[in-house]
Amino acid sequence: MGDSTIQPGYGQSAARFAAEAAARQAAEAAKLEAAKQAALQRQAQTAKGQPLVRDTFEAPRTRGGVNLSGGNAPSTTGFARWEGGNGSSGIPATGPLTVPQAQAEVKRLLSSTTLDDVTHDDLMSIQAVLGRVPADQVNSVVAGLSDAELKQWVEDLNDPGLAGGGPFRGLSTEERGELFTFLADNLEPTQAGRVFTALDSPEQMVEFGESFIQRGDVHDRLGFLMAVGETSFPDSERAASGQVIASAMDALTSDPGRLAIGVRALSEQNLQDGLLKAAGPAWNGMGPQGGQLQYTDLGRLQRITGAVASTEDHQARAAMFDGMGFVLGDMVRGQHAVQDKEAVADQVSGMMTNLLSDDLGRVLTHLSGAQGYDPTGSSFTTYAREQMLDEGGALSDLAGQMGELNLHSPGPNGRYDTAFVAGYFAGSVIRAADSLTAAELLGPDKAFALELAKLVVSFRTDPATGTLLSGAMSAAEQASVEKALSEGAGSVRNAVLDLLGMELSPGNDNGTPLGAFEQGLFAVYGAALYDP
Repeated sequence: MGDSTIQPGYGQSAARFAAEAAARQAAEAAKLEAAKQAALQRQAQTAKGQPLVRDTFEAPRTRGGVNLSGGNAPSTTGFARWEGGNGSSGIPATGPLTVPQAQAEVKRLLSSTTLDDVTHDDLMSIQAVLGRVPADQVNSVVAGLSDAELKQWVEDLNDPGLAGGGPFRGLSTEERGELFTFLADNLEPTQAGRVFTALDSPEQMVEFGESFIQRGDVHDRLGFLMAVGETSFPDSERAASGQVIASAMDALTSDPGRLAIGVRALSEQNLQDGLLKAAGPAWNGMGPQGGQLQYTDLGRLQRITGAVASTEDHQARAAMFDGMGFVLGDMVRGQHAVQDKEAVADQVSGMMTNLLSDDLGRVLTHLSGAQGYDPTGSSFTTYAREQMLDEGGALSDLAGQMGELNLHSPGPNGRYDTAFVAGYFAGSVIRAADSLTAAELLGPDKAFALELAKLVVSFRTDPATGTLLSGAMSAAEQASVEKALSEGAGSVRNAVLDLLGMELSPGNDNGTPLGAFEQGLFAVYGAALYDP
C-alpha cells in the first residue's frame, strides 16, 4: 500500500514524496512515546497531591455549538476540575461561568513569565473553565482571545516539557483529542478557522479540522471554507490544509450550491491543494524507477468536480477548471513517474470537460481577462493539449459551440467581449497545437482543427473597409489546415491565422470584432503573437 501523505512542495519533483514515508515512520514512533507518557501521567496526582475531581453535572452532548437542552447548562461533562494552576483564581469554585469570567480566567492561565510558565495544570484548567460555560457561549470566549493568545495556547498544547515531561509539559494525545472534540462541537466556523490556522502541527491541523468537518452540518462546512479560504499557509502546512479543505468540499457535494460558494471563497493556492489532496496522492515505493506517484481516490475528485459542474455557478466552475488545470499539468503530466499516467490524465481531462459542459462561453468569461482565474490561458491550453492527445476529444464540439455565440455584436458597454473570449479560446487551442510534434498531431481527429479554422475565418475582415467578409473556407484553405497538422511545430498556428487575410498588428483595439478577437489571442500569446 502507498503512503497517503505527501510533501508540500507540489510543483517539485515527485521524488520528494518518497521522503514523506520516512517522516511518517518517525512521527508514528513519536506518537507511541506520547501514548506511553500519557499512560504514566494518568497515574499521577495533581500538584496539590489530590486525585482528580470530575464535574458531577451531566450535560447532554452538543452539536454545532448549540446545547440541545437549552438554559445555562455547562457545555461538557468530560473535563476535570483542576486546582492550582497559574496563580490564584477569582472565579467561583463551582457552577456555570459567564463569558467575561471565563475569558478573564483563560487569559490569566495563559499569562506566563520567565519564572512562571504555562503548566500542564494550566492547560487542563483552561479546559475545565470552558466546560463550565454554557455551550452556546463557548464561541464567544474563544472569540475574545487575541491572535497572540490563541497562538500561545495551541503552542503550549505541544510543549514537550523538561526531558519529555514535568509540570510544564503540554497535553497528551488523549487529552488533546478530548479538547479538539469539545471545540469542534462548540465553535462556530469563524472561530474554528482561527484555531485551525493557529495550529502549527500538520497532524493536529488534520485532527482538529477533520473533526470539525465531520461533526458539523453544511452551514459549518461552508463557513469553515470561507473562514480559511484566503489564508496563506506555509509550505510545511499545505498538505494538511489541503487535506481538510478536500474533506470539506467532499462533505458539501450533497449541497452543490453551497459547495460552489465555498469554491469561490478559496484562494487559488488553497483550491489547488484541496483538489490535489482530494485525488488521494500517495507514493508507491515499490513501483519501477524507484517508485511512482499514484492517485488512489480519483472517484472522490470526480464527485467534487461533478457537483460543481451540476450548478449554474459559472464562476465556481471556472475556478475549479483552473485548479484542475494545475492537477493535470503539474501533478500528472508534469511528474516523471505516475502510475497509469495516461489513464489518470484522461480521467482528469474528462472532469474538466464536464465543468465546461454546454456553457463554454460563460465559463470562459470568468477564466479570461485581467481579472479572470486563468488570464493567460495556461489551464485551458493544458486542457486543449490533453484533448488533442485524445484524438481531438471535445475540442471540435467546443469550437462549434463557440462559433454559435454572437461574436460580432457589441455588448451593453460597447465592447466586443464575446469576440475577445473567442480569441482567448482560439489562442489556447493553437498554442496547445504548437507544443505537439507532427507525429502527435497525426493522432487527433482533424475535425477540431477545421472547426477552429471556421471560428477564425468568421473574423475575416476587409482591411480597406473593416467590414466582415464571408466566413466560408475554400477547399484550398481547408487543405492548408490539414497539411499543417502533418507538420507540427507552429504550422497549425500559421495556417489558421493566415485565414484572417490580414496581418495582425499591436495597433488593433477592441473597437471592432477583429480587434477584440486579436486581443484575446494576445492574452494567451503575448508579444510572441507577432513573431514571424
